Amino acid sequence: MKSRPALGQIGVLLILVLLCTGCGWYSPKSGRTALVSSIGIPLMENQTPEYGLAEQLTSGVTDGLIAENVIDVVDPSRAASVLKATILTYSRSAYTFDAGENVQEYIVEITVRANLVSTDGETTIWDAPSIRAWGVYAADSETEQDGQTRAIKKLTEEILDRTVKGW
Repeated sequence: MKSRPALGQIGVLLILVLLCTGCGWYSPKSGRTALVSSIGIPLMENQTPEYGLAEQLTSGVTDGLIAENVIDVVDPSRAASVLKATILTYSRSAYTFDAGENVQEYIVEITVRANLVSTDGETTIWDAPSIRAWGVYAADSETEQDGQTRAIKKLTEEILDRTVKGW
């Protein structure tokens, strides 16, 4: 009479087989397409009189892409794709008031046009004619720079989402 393996042993064996065959090699860079195998980010343009916004946004996006580690950030002349952006508008206005109609918070709003294109010049990977972000800051304890930083962070997140999410 043949002996049968215990039902528990078969279950364990089945689970091991499923785990081994269902799990292949994974890399966060494995989902990239050929068009976005590398990205170059030239200094973004600034059509507003606000000094330093282009540098802040360029640094934020570059640092964010490096931190995501899903695409190689290289010099634009060697990249498979290039991210271009232009800061179109900048405004600061009163946002909230107290009972005496004194400003309690200000809001900084920034609008950017951005796109990601392949360097072959034939393919637009994504195009956003208008991305708007804002940052609120307290009138009595913060500066306009705090509002700018918050708005730039939101713009950076939106550009990163469009560039690397959903692969």
